[in-house]
Amino acid sequence: MNKVAKPLIAMCAVVFGGALVSGAFERAGAAAPPPIDVTNHRVVCDSVVGKLKFSTPLVIGGTSPNSIAISATVAGCVDLDDSEVKLKATKMKGVLSSATNDCLSLIGPSNISGTVQIKWKTEPGTPKLIDGDPAVAGAVSDMSITQASGGTFAVPSSWGGGQTSGYGLFQIGADPAHGNTAPIQVDNAFTGGNGGVTSTFDGTTGESAAAILAQCFSPTGVKGLNFGIGAVYLA
Repeated sequence: MNKVAKPLIAMCAVVFGGALVSGAFERAGAAAPPPIDVTNHRVVCDSVVGKLKFSTPLVIGGTSPNSIAISATVAGCVDLDDSEVKLKATKMKGVLSSATNDCLSLIGPSNISGTVQIKWKTEPGTPKLIDGDPAVAGAVSDMSITQASGGTFAVPSSWGGGQTSGYGLFQIGADPAHGNTAPIQVDNAFTGGNGGVTSTFDGTTGESAAAILAQCFSPTGVKGLNFGIGAVYLA
């Protein structure tokens, strides 16, 4: 190797080595994006897939107190007030209490009580979330429910050769389109700035109305129901 090449090689090593070290320090020192406070934001999730499980099976004329466990995955969630918030699919869980295990409570308004919670998750590399409760890490929506409305969800007439009975429908919301139920009380995250009083829930069953009715009259009753199509709107 000639006398000119050696100094050039040494110089290149210093330059490239320094660049690599500098880049490593820059990456190591890069600050994570600051968390976003979603206390007063609004959110909509257009996918709800999960199930209801009754501690006491539902039967026609049932009079026993009941506990309803809810477990579902909510997805397709969008923060309507900040496009920087990128939400992942997450879990919705809770337990509601009912005074009866009567199958007829599935139709029309019914009184229930309890809290359903959503723990929000964000996509990797995007800002984390915080809410109005400093004692809780991240962002959590606690939804207190006192009333729900049940009915039937109609499907296109082409389904099943026009012979389908439709599916069960559960709704919550203080407006005529949701049965004029008592409003949902939302605490901590995604309260809409008003405690969530304009929030709504819509969920259809995976079981048809006819199948549910048959279970109501069966010796075992209705032990649980699945969510098919649904949406959650917190505002």
